[in-house]
Parts: sequence; structure tokens; C-alpha cells
Amino acid sequence: MYDRYSAQTNQAFANLITKKQQQLKNRQYVNKLYHFVLAGLIFSSIYLLFNAPSTLSVNKLSLALFILWICLFPSLHYLRNPQRPPIPFLPLIGLFYAIAFSLPMFSADDIYVFGIASLSEVSIFSLFLTLVGVSCLIFFFYQSKASLWKNVKPIKISNSYSINRLLFLTWFALTAHLVYEYVPLLHHIPSIGNLLKPLGILCFGIFYLVWAEKKLPQIQALLIVGFFLPLELLAALTSGALAQIIHLILFACCILWYKHQRISITLTALILAIYIFLNPIKAQYRALVWDGIYSNESLITKTQLFIELVINHQEKKSASFATDDTEDLNIGRIAHIALFSQVIKDTPRNVPYWNGGSYISLLTKFIPRVIWANKPQETIGNQFGQRYNLIAHLNTQTSVNLPWLVELYANFGAAGVLIGMSFFGVLLALIEQLFNSNKMNLIECVLGITVILNLIYQESNFSLMIGRVFILGVGLYIIAKFTLANQTQIR
Repeated sequence: MYDRYSAQTNQAFANLITKKQQQLKNRQYVNKLYHFVLAGLIFSSIYLLFNAPSTLSVNKLSLALFILWICLFPSLHYLRNPQRPPIPFLPLIGLFYAIAFSLPMFSADDIYVFGIASLSEVSIFSLFLTLVGVSCLIFFFYQSKASLWKNVKPIKISNSYSINRLLFLTWFALTAHLVYEYVPLLHHIPSIGNLLKPLGILCFGIFYLVWAEKKLPQIQALLIVGFFLPLELLAALTSGALAQIIHLILFACCILWYKHQRISITLTALILAIYIFLNPIKAQYRALVWDGIYSNESLITKTQLFIELVINHQEKKSASFATDDTEDLNIGRIAHIALFSQVIKDTPRNVPYWNGGSYISLLTKFIPRVIWANKPQETIGNQFGQRYNLIAHLNTQTSVNLPWLVELYANFGAAGVLIGMSFFGVLLALIEQLFNSNKMNLIECVLGITVILNLIYQESNFSLMIGRVFILGVGLYIIAKFTLANQTQIR
């Protein structure tokens, strides 16, 4: 008995030493990553400074670089913070604004967004207002988190749970998710998609973390990798929504960072590759699949179509004297600064202020369609496109992305941007306190990542995104609380 106790003690001591060594390696990696990001930002700024388009004025160049630095400041702060939360929530938001409102300024001047807003015509005022607006968001995020929300506790589901029960519930949830994905009739059931659609990444995240703890049976791991994950990827690819694929990969990046404190170069490169190669043929694919001759075809056929379109596009690029507009399409898709400048130019001279019209749906957003079957559809993206002549007035199907920053100006002007972005900073800080804390266990962290990931790329109108997050967060919390709470200790 003494020998058994001694062996257990030695094993516990060995595990403690291994854990301490891993923590030291993680600190060293994060420290190196901080210096890499800082050096990369400095050298990138120097490169952009000397290689910017010749027509880019000094004022515009300076403002674009200031925006880049203020957007990436949260990344530097996060890496230097020993009490950093599990997921770089604000740094990823800052990265979105850097990509959408700063970096496009250093591309070619003749790129147009929606054929109307040109990067060469981006105003100094729009860049200045972007800089001030993003600065307000970041400042009030940190300020309110350190003061207003300091004592707010994160969501808690259970301090103990059965691993067997967890795996059973996760398999059940994943099955329900895939049934929803592959049975189109379920898409017409009110509100069901708000919960069933995000369940996929939640389940895969749980499976990975359980596997990393060496608690996932091998047969289950093989089923996930060999069958269920390919089904998920197939559904995401054939949906025609690149954001769905990128969202899945970004979630995987966040899970890997949470567990291993490492950035996956492979997954990051995959996100870039998917966007670069698939974005140019996205519109053509949607026209054929959503309402065209391929609308009733199988997912296998749609996948083959996607591949054929990519190959054909690449062949046309390689052909002699072919005009390659791929770069224009890719940059135009993310250049929200051009859209912002155009909205500032047209408001209120040609288009009156919306005066809060795009936020009205917030009053009814949280009422499920199960209760209010005839609740009006949210069509703010279509209304926005028609107000600013970005789409034809007879077009009632197309939706134009309305970033939060742009939406604030369209409603309330410059004052609305300052006040609104400050409020968003306070709100996002509260959401981080609830869903992104070091005090959360495995299940709570995965649930939190699933929820907050929907708020990182803020390119859709506020009521649509915040309403979706509210329904998802509350729904997942209630389900997890009733199914996992007060269970026996994990084993």
C-alpha cells in the first residue's frame, strides 16, 4: 500500500513538473510572439509608407497608418497581459477594423466597391472619423472592464460534470445540427436555426478538447475525423457563404489558442487561401445554386460545381492577355472604408439621416418566432443598399453588409459614431466578462467562444448580430445548465 501511495505521489509530482515546464514554454512563446507582432507592425508600416500608391496624400497615408496601429494595439496589450482572457476577443475585433478600414487604402486607387464607392475617393474625414471611432471603442472597452464591469462574474454552468454524459449530449447535439444542415425543410421552422446551426462548431470544439485531455474514445475520434467533420465541411462549402467556412476555421484557431497558446500557421494560411481562391467565383456559384439550375442538385454535385468554377477561373487568369480582376474583387469585398466614405458623402446631402431606423428591430428582436409567428423579417441590409443606390430598387433579395461604424453614421452622423462606438466598447467589455474569463472551465470556455466569435467581424448591422448572439448565448446557457449542471465529478 505504501508503494502504491509512493507511486501516486511520484506521478503527481511528475505531472506538476510537466505542467510547470509547459507553462514556461507558453510564456516564452507568447513573449516571442509579442516581439514578432511589434516588429512586424513596425516594418510593415515602413514598407507601406514607402510603397503606398503615389496618389495617396500624406494626410490619408498618415491616418491609415494611425488606424492600423490603434487597431493592432489590443493585440500587443493582450500578449503583454499576464491575466489575459482565454481568447483574444478585442484583438480580433481590432484586426477586423485594420483589414476593413486601413489596409485597403494601400491598394490600387481604381478599385470600386459596389461599382460606386472608390478607394481613390476616400475622404480624409472618413479616415479621421474611423480613427476616433475605433479609439473610442477600444478606450471604453478597457475602461469599463476595469471599473464598471470589474465585479461581474462569468457564466457558470457546473464545476463538475460526467464526461460520459458530456459526450452523449455532444453526440446528440451534433446529430441534431447535421440533420438541420441536410434537411432543408427544417430551415423553415421559426428560430430553430439560431440554435441548431452554431451547435456544429460547439460540438467539434468539445470533442477536440476532450481528445486533447486523452478522454475521447478512439472509435469516437475516428468517426469524427472520418465522417462527421467531412459532412460539416461539405455543408459549409456548398452553402455558398464563405463566411461560414472562415468562421469554422477561425473557431478552430481560437480553440487551439485556448488549449495550447499557439497560433496555427496552417489554419491562418487556409483562411487566406479560401478567401483568395473562392471569393471571385462566389457570386457565380450562388447564382447557379441558390436560385439557378443547380438549386435541387445534391451536395456532391454542388461541390463538383464549386471546384469546376475555381479551376475555370484560374485557367482564365493564366490565359494570355486575360484581364485578372481577382485582386479587385477580393479587396472590394472587404474595403468597408470606401463604403463608409461614400455614406458620409451622401448623408445627409442626398440621403437623409436614418434617425435610428435601422435599430428599431432591436425592440422585437428577442421575441422568438415561435411566439410571434408573423414577426417581420429583418431586411436592413436590403434597405441600406436601396437607400444608397448600391442595388437596384426592384431588387428585394440582395442584402448589403452594413458595418456598425457605417450604420452609426447613416443614422446619427459623426456624433453618433463617437457615442455609439463608445457604447459598443462598454457592451463588448460586458460580453467578454460573461463569456471570456480565466475562471471558466472547458465547457464554459467552448460555449463562450461559440457565442463571442459572432461579434468579431462587425460587418452586418448591429441589431442582426447582437440579437443572434443574445438568442444563442441564452439558448446554449439554458440547455447546458439543465443538462450538465449538478452532475457527478468528471471522470
